[in-house]
Amino acid sequence: MSKTNQHTDIQILAWAGWYPTSYCEQGIFIKKHLELLGQSFNIRTFHIAHKNHPFRWFKKEQSEESFGMVTIYYIPKVFGIKHLSYFIIPVLEARKCKRVSVFHLHSSFPYAVFTYFLRFMSIDRFVATEHWGGFTDASGLYERQSTLMKRLYRKAIKTFDTLTVVSSFLKQVMQTKIGHPDIRVIPNVVNITPQQTPEKVSKNRFRLLSIGNLDDKVKNYSLLLDVIHKVKAVVPDVSLDIYGSGRDEKFLMDRAEALGLLNTDVWFKGYVPNAILAQQYPGYDAFILLSNYETFSIATFEALSYNLPVFISACGGPESFVNANNGVVARTKNAKEIADLLLVFRQQVQQGKYLNVAQTLDYEFYRKETILKLFKKAYGF
Repeated sequence: MSKTNQHTDIQILAWAGWYPTSYCEQGIFIKKHLELLGQSFNIRTFHIAHKNHPFRWFKKEQSEESFGMVTIYYIPKVFGIKHLSYFIIPVLEARKCKRVSVFHLHSSFPYAVFTYFLRFMSIDRFVATEHWGGFTDASGLYERQSTLMKRLYRKAIKTFDTLTVVSSFLKQVMQTKIGHPDIRVIPNVVNITPQQTPEKVSKNRFRLLSIGNLDDKVKNYSLLLDVIHKVKAVVPDVSLDIYGSGRDEKFLMDRAEALGLLNTDVWFKGYVPNAILAQQYPGYDAFILLSNYETFSIATFEALSYNLPVFISACGGPESFVNANNGVVARTKNAKEIADLLLVFRQQVQQGKYLNVAQTLDYEFYRKETILKLFKKAYGF
């Protein structure tokens, strides 16, 4: 693959804490970062996953991506063996490189703890990029970890030269809980396609779009269903399409059916690839997301770029680019209060308040060229 500049002699060893595989859809945002970095650097990538093989405890697969070869190790979840593998595999991968200029850890918790032996190898710089929402108070996942693990993590991550995060919101969280001396914001890679104002479907209907992993503890789709149910009691023209799949899909479909919404007012569309999903935006009047927490929310940003006004909960990341000119931030978890706000939002959208929301975004900061420059600075170039 041809590179775009002179850094082809620089070897990046990347540990992708999450990576999309046939067994797991998570990590597409990490893959997009790697695709971007692959335009300028030679990257060797590995990912450690958990899927017990019926005949072998350890299984290794390789896949050729646009940015290079990705090696995926499947290891057992057995305590001790799993942790030992976390220590050994990064060392094995580093030894396969003639020289590592930068070790880049994508999603640092808890993996930073297991990079200890890499310090004894010839690696010029250590960089970590954090996406995980578990550090947020709304999640509480980090706080529920053992005192020992948190202590080990804080000590390990502070040995990294630079820690990058995907939003100013996550930066504030990490500064408070980790206190790393060099935390920089480098956003997720998003599709930047500012659109002209689309022709609305009809003033007699209000079509809402939502996109996300169907994990109710994070995305809070059960609350969204309750809100739609309450809105429908006032106006009959609201409908909701949900794109995505996940562990709570059946639970949410059952809930929608119990509320009398399934396949009449709410439709679950399942997982749709990004390229196809991009074609769906013009058919909707607004985007809605009521997550408990988000570190960035690519879906919200891309909805705005397609000129869809957005209705979101106060969940962190997207609040850095959602404002009164392009949508509503609901600062309550009460379904009735959110429903009242949504009714006002519906009226505002239909009256033409949000006609040019695509122009409210700071596209320059989110351009691939800008993101690549920020990573180069983090790498010390």
